[in-house]
This record gives sequence, structure tokens and C-alpha cells, in this order.
Amino acid sequence: MIEGVEYAIVTTNDELKSTMSSLEALKADEDGTYHVDLNVFREKKTDTTPYSGGTVIIRMKDASGYSYRLVRVAEQRTLVVNADDSKNSTETLDGEETRVASVINPGDTLNISFKGMFRAVNKISGIFNPTIYNMRYTKEDGTENISANLGQYQALDRIQYTFNVPEDVEFDSHSMTTTYSLTNGYVFGSMYSAANPFAFLYNMTDSGVGTNFNAVTVSYTMHHLADIDLTLTRNETYDLKFAISDENGNDLDAAIILKNDAGQTKTGENGLYKSLKYGTYTYEITCEGYRAVLGSLTLDASAEQAEDGRVHQSIVMNKLAEGAWDGVTKTEPKTDETGTYQIGTGAELAWFGEQVNSGMNTLNAVLTADIDLADCAWTPMGGSSGYKGSFDGQNHTISGLKVETTTMKAGLFGYTNKPAKISNLTVEGNVTLISNAYLSSAWVGGVVGYGYYADLTNVTNRANVTVKTTTGNAEYTGGLAGRLMQGRLVNCTNEGNISGVRSVGGLAGASGNDIPITNCSNHGSIYASTTRVGGICGSMMRSVMTNCYNTGSITSGSTAASAAYAGGIAGEVTARPTFSNCFNVGKVTAKVNGAALFGYVNTITTVEHLYYLEGTAEIVNYGSSAYAGKIEATKMTADEMADTMFVVDLNDNSGETEALFGTGESWPMFIREGGQKLAMEAGDINGDGQIDKADADALYVIVKTKTTDDLTVIQLRIMDLNEDGKVDSKDVSLLYAYAAGKISSFH
Repeated sequence: MIEGVEYAIVTTNDELKSTMSSLEALKADEDGTYHVDLNVFREKKTDTTPYSGGTVIIRMKDASGYSYRLVRVAEQRTLVVNADDSKNSTETLDGEETRVASVINPGDTLNISFKGMFRAVNKISGIFNPTIYNMRYTKEDGTENISANLGQYQALDRIQYTFNVPEDVEFDSHSMTTTYSLTNGYVFGSMYSAANPFAFLYNMTDSGVGTNFNAVTVSYTMHHLADIDLTLTRNETYDLKFAISDENGNDLDAAIILKNDAGQTKTGENGLYKSLKYGTYTYEITCEGYRAVLGSLTLDASAEQAEDGRVHQSIVMNKLAEGAWDGVTKTEPKTDETGTYQIGTGAELAWFGEQVNSGMNTLNAVLTADIDLADCAWTPMGGSSGYKGSFDGQNHTISGLKVETTTMKAGLFGYTNKPAKISNLTVEGNVTLISNAYLSSAWVGGVVGYGYYADLTNVTNRANVTVKTTTGNAEYTGGLAGRLMQGRLVNCTNEGNISGVRSVGGLAGASGNDIPITNCSNHGSIYASTTRVGGICGSMMRSVMTNCYNTGSITSGSTAASAAYAGGIAGEVTARPTFSNCFNVGKVTAKVNGAALFGYVNTITTVEHLYYLEGTAEIVNYGSSAYAGKIEATKMTADEMADTMFVVDLNDNSGETEALFGTGESWPMFIREGGQKLAMEAGDINGDGQIDKADADALYVIVKTKTTDDLTVIQLRIMDLNEDGKVDSKDVSLLYAYAAGKISSFH
């Protein structure tokens, strides 16, 4: 029989000096249980120690005398983040801004992680080696355990749960909130000894006899973890009623697919969906002979069109244009004398895609007209081996592209392989990957998802590209290509908004293997929820980029203390690439590593003629210690960007024989994108449309500092006024005379 229980606590300060308190007596409660108040550890915690803890010494007395038990105590902090980021708020924890759940509703998906955890079982003298750690909690109703595990040698702080809050949590009829608890938390696992009896011998006796454990495996259980108490808020609900009509107001018998933000399909009847909880919903409405309607709406306390708890959503559907795809029909197109398919309708493109995916991946095709896929579900072309043919859009547009998937390799083409060539094409629509499964790579693009090889020439993407996952890096999201391993990007443009997780770029999520990226631009907003995001490339290695520019906003949503890697041109730069004649005017936003041109550089990088608009970011590039801030680039004011001389400089440095850039409203633009071509009249040295003394002065300086061999073809055309094949003092004299009105021509 226990005669008494006492306890003392031991704490250790920053100087590793331990202090033991005096023993205090404990009294049992009515159940005979003794309780130790652990809050005393918080009271003794120093300001420099983020978590409290120590050792509890328990002394028990019975008729036989005293016995002792030592209990290691550590403060456990639980971080709960809602997968719906709109229900999170930013708090400062341990000096860092951290997103944590501020609202949790039944049915929400939570990511639960921990700080302050430690491993009480370690490798024991080389004999027993823990191989896996499992953490387990029990749901509130006790019917199911939730578990997560961690590999060998990992810190327990790295363990994470994904927990789906049950939909059927009960609330008190008069309360908007309730507490849902995860209880009985503990850690368990197994450990083993070496299988080789001669690898680990231990002298256990005076005679030196070795022990042979020979792959003995034992299980262990450790820790009693603090309960996780989740404060749940009752779901507010609406009824949602769709009213669908044609352009003349006639009711249509349309099919509706309504999904919540978790991708779950909701069930309705005659266009009425009852008791929908707060959140964002997407809908797809189809009707034979009409263009599909895609949209989204948000139900919250301020929901528009709400009337007596019901939201009314009116949808007007437009008839399909002639040749638009109905989502079902597949028609074999005609071929020309070379066997190239002549595709002029959505049905013909669908047939072509089906053949490619069946294994006929070397077929060639040209478009003979614009094609409307009418927002019908599209299966990306490429199959298991990748598309290897030539696809020439002949300057036509494929509009209404809709790809919605949960798996990798998505786009108009999901997968391309050598020697695939896609040219003279514009793509419009939406490409979306949403997955709750672990994805290390997404490979999603408007035109090509995964380009093991692709030659993309004169291609414009206007499709919005979105990748969302709850776990995994889901790398490689881009406007033209998710990832381009080999090939090239020439005269390509992205105008779509691109949103992904990691390695996200306007042209390519990632490029590599000496890929030329030439005369390309991005005008869409580019967002990565984590790291490696850039206007042209999210991640770039061994590539050569020439005459490229970005005007779109670049944003990293990473809240980590490092490694956002956001850049106006490229996010991460590795393996000795080259950049020439490029500029950025897009705003770059990131907690850290947000740079005007390159988010992170860790390699020797060859650069020339790089420019950026002041205010886009505070630094040209971040990087490892040898390369941080070492990229040379010219910071320009808005006036300098808009000046025609900048257009002249870009064209002079472009390496092209014809003018590539023209003037835009605020900065230069490619002439193919609407830039106003400079007159480039002989003698107009500064490109301002006038021939005057300023031009003569500029030519005088050029002749003093350069030789004819230093000049481009374009420069020679403007400066060789007497057309003798060289630029010298004779041309300067002619220009001064012309500016002074002494002559009326140069001949």
C-alpha cells in the first residue's frame, strides 16, 4: 500500500546548470490518481528558450521503503493549418510569421505539425537501432486512430498529420462552436540489431566473450502526448438554385456539375443544391448545342443574390459556333499528299488526339481554321511515349481548351518527345490540376505538360494554368511548358495567369540541357505557393536566354525564412546559363529572395545587356555567397524605359538583322506583339523620329568610340549616310550639315 507520494522538478538553464526543487507532497484524488502540475516548467522557462521542460522526480513510499521514477517533460506545441488558406491567419511564432488556422469547420482538411517534440529512444550503443517512429492519436469518438510516421534518424518535429475533420460533428443547439479532441497520443515503433553476428561484438564479461544479437527486433512505445483540442465553428449553409436559359430567356435542360473547394461533387435536384456550407464552389454547365459554362462562386456571410437563405445563380448559355466541338464527336480529317492531317474542326482535333494517344505518335498535322473546343473536357495528347510529330497551327487559335485532372502531364499536349515540333499556334482556355495525393512533379503547361523534347516556335499561350496539391512539391508548372528538358523556345509568348506549387514560370516551369530561349516574353501573373518562380523560367539550367522580357507580376507565397527564389526573369539559376538583352518590369513579391531578375544564383552566369525597372525589387539577384548580388544589370527609371533610345539599344544588341523591338506605352514591346516600329530613317541615330543636331552629336561620339566592325546591320543602315560601307567622319559631317539646313539629302 502506498503511504505517500512526493515530487520534485529539475530544470536546466542556458548555461547548462541544473536546479532541483525541494520535494513536495501530493494527494490522491477520489480515483486514487496523483497529479503533478506541469505549469511550473513554464514559470521557470527563460526568455531565450522557446519551449519549457525538464525532469520530474517522483518518490513513492510503501512498507518496503522508497522507490523513484524519473519522467522527462517537454512542452509540445501543435500547429494546425487549414488546407483552405482563406481560413488561416498569420501569427508570429518563435520570431517567424506563420500561417495557422483561425477558422475550422466540420469537413475541413487540416495539416497538423509539431514543435518541441523529442526522441526518447535513440540508437543504443550501436546495438539497437530505431528504424521508424509512428505517432498515433485517437479520434474523439474512439472509433478510429489516426497515424503518421517518420523515417530513421529524423527529428520528431518533422512528423505531420493530414486530418479530415468529420462532417457530422455535433454542436449544442445554442452554440456556434464546439471542441473536438484528438486524445491518447503516443509514439511507437521498432528497432533492431545488426544481422551480421561478427559485425558487432561487445565484450560483456571479463573473459571477453562476444554477444550475438543477430537481427533481434523489438518494439517500443514512448511518450504520452498532449491532447489536441480543435475549436470547430458550425458550418453556415445556403441553398443554391441555378436558373439556366438561352440568350432569348428560354429555359434550358442543362447538366450541372458542382464541386466544393476540395473537389468533391455535390448532389442537387432540378438545379437546387441544399445546405451548402460556406466556401468556394466551381460549376460546369453543359447542354447539347450550347457552349459549356465554367464558373465559381463563394458562399459566405456576404454572399450576393442571397434571399431568405437561398442564393440564386442565373446562367445564360450561348449556342455553339459552327465547327465547335461538342465534347463527343471525333471525325477523321483529310490528309494532303504528304500524309499531313488537315484539321479544321474540334471533332477533327479530337480524332487526331485519340490516334496520338493510341500509339500513333508520329502523325503530322496543320490547322486550317481556328478551333473552338467549347470548354469540353480535353484529354491531353501524347500518350505514354510522347508526341513526336509536327503540329503547325498556321497562325490559328485553339480556344476553349479545358483540362481538369488529378494526375501529372497536363496541357494541350501532355507529353512530347523528340523530334516534336509545335509552331504558329495560339492556345486559349484553362488547364487545372488539383490533387490531394502526394505529387513530387506535376508537369503542367498550357501547351505542353512534360516536354522531354519540344521545338516550340511562334507559339502563344493564353490559357490559365493552375496546380494545387495538399502534399508534395508538385514541381514544374508553366505557360508554354511545365518542364522542357530538350528543344527550344523561339518567338513564344505567355499571356495566361500561371499558378503552381514549385518551379513555376511564365514560359517554362523549368528548362535545361542547353535549351535556347529566344525572343520570348511573359505578360501573365506568375505565382508559386512555395519556391522557384520566374517571369520566363521558374528554374533554369544550362540554357541560353536572349532577347526576353517580363511584364507580369511574380509572387512567391512561401512563408519560410529562406528559399523563395522569386525573380523577374528566372527563379533559380544553375549549371552555367547565359542571359543576354533581357529586361523585367514586373513587380516581384516574396518574403525573402525576391529579386528583380534572378531569385537565386549558385553558378557562374554569363550576362550582358540586362535591365530592370526600379521598384520591381530591391536587388538584382540573390544567391549563394559567391554569387549573391554579383549579376550586373542596369536599373532604369520609368522615363528611361519609355525612351526610344532604349528601343534602339535593345535592337542594336539583339543580334537580329531586322528590328525586333518597337515602342510601347510604357516600355519596349516586340513588334509582333504590337510594338510600334521605329522609323529607323537614315540619320535618325536616337530613333526619336527627327533628324537634328542631337543625332549628329550622337554619331560623333559613336565614330570616336567604335569601328564599323563594332556596328550591327541595323546600325550600319542608319549611320552609313554616304553608303560607302563604313561609318566615319564623312558621315558625321553630312549629318551636321543636314541638321544645320545646309543640305536637304545625304546623296
